[in-house]
Amino acid sequence: MNSVIWDLGINRRSNIGVAGKRVKRFLLVLCMFLGSAGLGVYLFTTPGCACESIFPERIYSLYALNPARDRAPERVADKFLRDQSKGKCEPAGSDLCKYALQIPLSLSDWRLEAREDDRARVGLYYYAHLKGDSSDEPRAQAAVWVDFNEDHWQVSGFRVPR
Repeated sequence: MNSVIWDLGINRRSNIGVAGKRVKRFLLVLCMFLGSAGLGVYLFTTPGCACESIFPERIYSLYALNPARDRAPERVADKFLRDQSKGKCEPAGSDLCKYALQIPLSLSDWRLEAREDDRARVGLYYYAHLKGDSSDEPRAQAAVWVDFNEDHWQVSGFRVPR
């Protein structure tokens, strides 16, 4: 009886083991490929949002992390945003100030997210909290454009989507 079991090949090594290793290897490579493709799609696409975005298609968020960048435009924009949140704006009566002060919800806190530099113009893009908003996540976007005029930086544009 024992010889019949041995003859059926139950305890013998067969080609099924080699084929199983090939299948396992194929499935491992396939899962790695699909996982990498899914991660790439997740990282390199922007999430769908029904809200208006003021960030340009191509923003340079890494430049905002550069510790050696010229921070003078950022200081001018920060002062402008602080004044706007307090209901002040200089030069009073300009179109820029009229727009900045007519926004119904002023900003209470902001964080620089991206920066675009040209020769004499810097675009600064912020995520911002609105006054009276208690959430942890910023709910607004703001953009401030700062131009270099002769020897100083001056705010030339401001935008908050509604």
